[in-house]
Amino acid sequence: MVASKINIGTGIGTISQETNKSILTKEQASKLIGKEYPVIGIVPNRYTENEITKLPETVTYKSGGNTYTYRLAQDYTVVMGVPISYGIMVNVNGKSVLSNVYSYQLFETDLPKMDIGVIFIGPMNKGTASVTVKYGDEAVSVYRGGSNFTIKPKEIKIDNATGLVKDTHGISLDVNPNAVSKFGGAYKIDSLPEGLKIIQRGTRTEHFEIVPTKPMTVDRFQELLNKIKTSPVK
Repeated sequence: MVASKINIGTGIGTISQETNKSILTKEQASKLIGKEYPVIGIVPNRYTENEITKLPETVTYKSGGNTYTYRLAQDYTVVMGVPISYGIMVNVNGKSVLSNVYSYQLFETDLPKMDIGVIFIGPMNKGTASVTVKYGDEAVSVYRGGSNFTIKPKEIKIDNATGLVKDTHGISLDVNPNAVSKFGGAYKIDSLPEGLKIIQRGTRTEHFEIVPTKPMTVDRFQELLNKIKTSPVK
Protein backbone atom coordinates (compact mmCIF):
# COMPACT_ATOMS: atom_id res chain seq x y z
CA MET A 1 0.00 0.00 0.00
CA VAL A 2 1.05 3.60 -0.58
CA ALA A 3 2.49 5.27 2.51
CA SER A 4 0.17 8.26 2.38
CA LYS A 5 -1.63 9.91 5.26
CA ILE A 6 -5.24 10.13 6.34
CA ASN A 7 -6.71 12.46 8.95
CA ILE A 8 -9.11 10.57 11.20
CA GLY A 9 -10.52 13.35 13.31
CA THR A 10 -10.07 16.65 15.07
CA GLY A 11 -7.82 16.39 18.09
CA ILE A 12 -6.55 12.98 17.00
CA GLY A 13 -3.93 14.13 14.56
CA THR A 14 -2.77 12.63 11.31
CA ILE A 15 -2.26 8.88 11.16
CA SER A 16 -0.15 7.40 8.37
CA GLN A 17 0.98 3.91 7.46
CA GLU A 18 2.80 3.96 10.80
CA THR A 19 -0.65 3.14 12.23
CA ASN A 20 0.29 -0.44 11.37
CA LYS A 21 2.80 -0.26 14.23
CA SER A 22 0.90 2.06 16.60
CA ILE A 23 -1.63 1.21 19.29
CA LEU A 24 -4.59 3.58 19.17
CA THR A 25 -7.41 4.32 21.54
CA LYS A 26 -10.79 2.79 20.74
CA GLU A 27 -12.12 6.23 19.80
CA GLN A 28 -9.29 6.76 17.32
CA ALA A 29 -9.65 3.30 15.81
CA SER A 30 -13.42 3.66 15.37
CA LYS A 31 -12.81 6.50 12.91
CA LEU A 32 -11.32 3.90 10.58
CA ILE A 33 -13.03 0.66 11.58
CA GLY A 34 -16.61 1.83 12.13
CA LYS A 35 -19.04 2.75 14.89
CA GLU A 36 -20.17 0.27 17.54
CA TYR A 37 -23.86 0.08 18.49
CA PRO A 38 -25.62 -1.82 21.29
CA VAL A 39 -26.86 -5.31 20.35
CA ILE A 40 -25.77 -5.23 16.69
CA GLY A 41 -22.10 -4.49 17.38
CA ILE A 42 -19.78 -2.68 14.94
CA VAL A 43 -21.19 -1.28 11.70
CA PRO A 44 -18.04 -1.19 9.55
CA ASN A 45 -16.91 1.67 7.36
CA ARG A 46 -16.52 0.56 3.75
CA TYR A 47 -13.89 1.71 1.30
CA THR A 48 -13.19 1.51 -2.43
CA GLU A 49 -9.97 0.25 -4.02
CA ASN A 50 -8.77 3.83 -4.46
CA GLU A 51 -9.55 4.80 -0.86
CA ILE A 52 -7.63 1.92 0.71
CA THR A 53 -4.38 3.19 -0.84
CA LYS A 54 -4.57 5.97 1.76
CA LEU A 55 -5.33 3.67 4.69
CA PRO A 56 -3.16 1.57 7.01
CA GLU A 57 -3.38 -2.15 6.33
CA THR A 58 -3.95 -2.93 10.00
CA VAL A 59 -5.39 -0.98 12.94
CA THR A 60 -4.65 -1.96 16.54
CA TYR A 61 -6.28 -0.46 19.62
CA LYS A 62 -6.58 -1.14 23.34
CA SER A 63 -9.87 -1.18 25.23
CA GLY A 64 -10.72 -2.55 28.66
CA GLY A 65 -7.21 -3.92 29.08
CA ASN A 66 -7.42 -5.98 25.88
CA THR A 67 -5.82 -5.47 22.46
CA TYR A 68 -7.70 -5.74 19.15
CA THR A 69 -6.15 -5.82 15.68
CA TYR A 70 -8.26 -5.25 12.56
CA ARG A 71 -7.04 -5.84 9.00
CA LEU A 72 -8.35 -4.47 5.71
CA ALA A 73 -10.04 -7.22 3.71
CA GLN A 74 -12.40 -7.47 0.78
CA ASP A 75 -16.09 -7.61 1.65
CA TYR A 76 -18.30 -10.53 0.69
CA THR A 77 -22.03 -11.01 0.61
CA VAL A 78 -24.17 -14.13 0.39
CA VAL A 79 -26.45 -14.64 -2.63
CA MET A 80 -28.55 -17.81 -2.88
CA GLY A 81 -26.30 -19.42 -0.29
CA VAL A 82 -23.11 -18.62 -2.22
CA PRO A 83 -20.48 -16.17 -0.84
CA ILE A 84 -19.45 -13.69 -3.53
CA SER A 85 -17.52 -10.45 -3.64
CA TYR A 86 -19.35 -7.33 -4.71
CA GLY A 87 -18.49 -3.86 -5.94
CA ILE A 88 -19.78 -0.34 -6.39
CA MET A 89 -19.51 2.12 -9.26
CA VAL A 90 -17.04 4.96 -8.66
CA ASN A 91 -15.84 7.88 -10.76
CA VAL A 92 -12.20 7.70 -11.83
CA ASN A 93 -10.90 10.47 -14.09
CA GLY A 94 -14.41 11.18 -15.32
CA LYS A 95 -15.21 7.53 -16.04
CA SER A 96 -17.45 5.14 -14.10
CA VAL A 97 -15.60 1.99 -13.07
CA LEU A 98 -16.48 -0.94 -10.83
CA SER A 99 -14.54 -1.05 -7.56
CA ASN A 100 -14.33 -3.85 -5.01
CA VAL A 101 -15.41 -2.94 -1.47
CA TYR A 102 -13.20 -3.31 1.60
CA SER A 103 -13.62 -2.99 5.36
CA TYR A 104 -11.60 -3.55 8.52
CA GLN A 105 -12.25 -7.02 9.92
CA LEU A 106 -11.11 -8.42 13.26
CA PHE A 107 -7.84 -10.30 12.71
CA GLU A 108 -6.66 -11.12 16.23
CA THR A 109 -7.25 -10.23 19.87
CA ASP A 110 -6.02 -11.30 23.29
CA LEU A 111 -9.59 -11.17 24.62
CA PRO A 112 -10.34 -14.60 26.10
CA LYS A 113 -12.80 -16.42 23.87
CA MET A 114 -15.82 -17.00 26.09
CA ASP A 115 -17.06 -20.05 24.25
CA ILE A 116 -19.72 -20.90 26.78
CA GLY A 117 -21.58 -23.37 24.61
CA VAL A 118 -25.06 -24.12 25.90
CA ILE A 119 -26.54 -25.78 28.93
CA PHE A 120 -29.55 -27.99 28.27
CA ILE A 121 -31.90 -28.50 31.20
CA GLY A 122 -34.62 -31.11 31.17
CA PRO A 123 -35.32 -34.12 28.93
CA MET A 124 -34.91 -33.18 25.29
CA ASN A 125 -37.47 -35.67 24.02
CA LYS A 126 -40.26 -34.03 26.01
CA GLY A 127 -39.69 -30.59 24.63
CA THR A 128 -38.80 -29.10 28.01
CA ALA A 129 -35.22 -28.18 27.15
CA SER A 130 -34.00 -24.67 27.81
CA VAL A 131 -30.84 -22.90 26.75
CA THR A 132 -28.77 -20.77 29.09
CA VAL A 133 -25.40 -19.04 28.88
CA LYS A 134 -22.95 -18.14 31.61
CA TYR A 135 -23.23 -14.44 32.39
CA GLY A 136 -21.12 -13.40 35.35
CA ASP A 137 -21.61 -16.11 37.95
CA GLU A 138 -25.08 -17.11 36.77
CA ALA A 139 -26.63 -19.25 34.05
CA VAL A 140 -29.21 -17.04 32.33
CA SER A 141 -31.56 -17.27 29.37
CA VAL A 142 -30.66 -15.58 26.10
CA TYR A 143 -32.94 -13.76 23.65
CA ARG A 144 -33.30 -12.97 19.96
CA GLY A 145 -34.87 -9.81 18.54
CA GLY A 146 -37.72 -11.26 16.45
CA SER A 147 -38.29 -14.90 15.58
CA ASN A 148 -36.56 -14.79 12.18
CA PHE A 149 -33.17 -16.50 11.88
CA THR A 150 -32.55 -15.79 8.20
CA ILE A 151 -28.87 -14.98 7.69
CA LYS A 152 -28.25 -11.34 6.81
CA PRO A 153 -25.22 -10.00 4.92
CA LYS A 154 -22.34 -9.16 7.28
CA GLU A 155 -23.67 -11.37 10.11
CA ILE A 156 -21.34 -14.19 9.14
CA LYS A 157 -17.71 -14.46 8.06
CA ILE A 158 -16.69 -16.62 5.10
CA ASP A 159 -13.31 -18.31 4.89
CA ASN A 160 -11.89 -17.09 1.58
CA ALA A 161 -9.92 -20.30 1.08
CA THR A 162 -12.75 -22.80 1.71
CA GLY A 163 -15.93 -20.79 1.13
CA LEU A 164 -17.27 -22.10 4.46
CA VAL A 165 -18.89 -20.12 7.27
CA LYS A 166 -16.40 -19.49 10.09
CA ASP A 167 -17.28 -20.38 13.69
CA THR A 168 -16.37 -16.87 14.89
CA HIS A 169 -19.44 -14.82 13.91
CA GLY A 170 -23.14 -15.50 13.70
CA ILE A 171 -26.67 -14.51 14.66
CA SER A 172 -26.96 -11.89 17.43
CA LEU A 173 -28.52 -12.60 20.83
CA ASP A 174 -28.64 -10.76 24.15
CA VAL A 175 -29.17 -11.71 27.78
CA ASN A 176 -31.41 -8.65 28.20
CA PRO A 177 -34.81 -9.10 26.48
CA ASN A 178 -35.46 -5.34 26.64
CA ALA A 179 -32.36 -4.69 24.52
CA VAL A 180 -33.73 -6.72 21.59
CA SER A 181 -37.49 -6.21 21.91
CA LYS A 182 -37.45 -3.28 19.45
CA PHE A 183 -36.29 -5.66 16.70
CA GLY A 184 -39.61 -7.49 16.41
CA GLY A 185 -40.15 -8.52 20.02
CA ALA A 186 -37.98 -10.55 22.38
CA TYR A 187 -37.90 -14.32 21.85
CA LYS A 188 -36.24 -16.66 24.36
CA ILE A 189 -34.05 -19.37 22.87
CA ASP A 190 -35.56 -22.68 24.01
CA SER A 191 -33.47 -25.22 22.10
CA LEU A 192 -30.66 -25.48 19.56
CA PRO A 193 -30.03 -28.34 17.13
CA GLU A 194 -26.75 -30.21 17.19
CA GLY A 195 -24.20 -28.31 15.11
CA LEU A 196 -24.84 -24.90 16.66
CA LYS A 197 -23.42 -23.25 19.77
CA ILE A 198 -23.60 -19.89 21.52
CA ILE A 199 -20.54 -17.75 22.17
CA GLN A 200 -20.01 -14.36 23.77
CA ARG A 201 -18.57 -11.93 21.24
CA GLY A 202 -17.71 -8.25 21.27
CA THR A 203 -16.96 -5.74 23.98
CA ARG A 204 -20.50 -5.89 25.42
CA THR A 205 -20.57 -8.86 27.79
CA GLU A 206 -24.36 -9.08 27.32
CA HIS A 207 -23.96 -9.79 23.60
CA PHE A 208 -23.87 -13.40 22.38
CA GLU A 209 -24.05 -15.02 18.96
CA ILE A 210 -25.21 -18.34 17.53
CA VAL A 211 -22.38 -19.82 15.46
CA PRO A 212 -21.55 -23.18 13.85
CA THR A 213 -19.72 -25.68 16.03
CA LYS A 214 -17.38 -26.14 13.06
CA PRO A 215 -17.02 -24.54 9.60
CA MET A 216 -19.92 -25.41 7.30
CA THR A 217 -21.67 -24.23 4.15
CA VAL A 218 -24.03 -21.27 4.29
CA ASP A 219 -26.94 -23.52 3.31
CA ARG A 220 -26.18 -25.98 6.14
CA PHE A 221 -25.87 -23.16 8.68
CA GLN A 222 -29.22 -21.73 7.56
CA GLU A 223 -30.82 -25.18 7.72
CA LEU A 224 -29.74 -25.56 11.36
CA LEU A 225 -30.82 -22.03 12.26
CA ASN A 226 -34.30 -22.82 10.96
CA LYS A 227 -34.56 -25.63 13.55
CA ILE A 228 -34.08 -23.33 16.56
CA LYS A 229 -37.06 -23.31 18.94
CA THR A 230 -38.10 -20.06 20.63
CA SER A 231 -40.89 -18.66 22.76
CA PRO A 232 -42.07 -15.01 22.84
CA VAL A 233 -41.50 -12.94 25.95
CA LYS A 234 -44.82 -11.52 27.13
